[in-house]
Amino acid sequence: MTANRVVTDHKELCNSGQVTHSELDNYVNTTPWLVVSGTAGAIPSGSRRLVAGPGITIVDMGPGGDLIISASSVSPGSTIQWMEVPSGSNDGTNRDFSLIYFPTPSGSLMFYIGGVLQSQGPMDDYVVISGSMIHINHKYKAGQNMKATYPY
Repeated sequence: MTANRVVTDHKELCNSGQVTHSELDNYVNTTPWLVVSGTAGAIPSGSRRLVAGPGITIVDMGPGGDLIISASSVSPGSTIQWMEVPSGSNDGTNRDFSLIYFPTPSGSLMFYIGGVLQSQGPMDDYVVISGSMIHINHKYKAGQNMKATYPY
């Protein structure tokens, strides 16, 4: 088993880009670690810091125990709606289409017309209004393929 550059600033581990499991185990077990889940704090002298980013939880089971790194519970915006066909009359004149969910955040919506990714903004291709309503700012051909991908 190998780990790819687990610690990039430690000279014993970054010389080849890979370390063996036993080398990594030796490094982890002989270095004092301060485990921080969330925002980083002060580092005691001679210690290393392991910091969890957003959505990640670190649990230290103590000396001789496991260090468990896992994804936190599901939060808004973490579920993806893939290639949804927005509802609305695709007749070339209707400019308002509805989505099933509210994109979270609204700027994360990827909206395609005829397979081309559209730009979001009042002076661009479309805007999101009322949370789940798309308003197209330009003319399009009747029956053109429309798809939306977004987190909610």
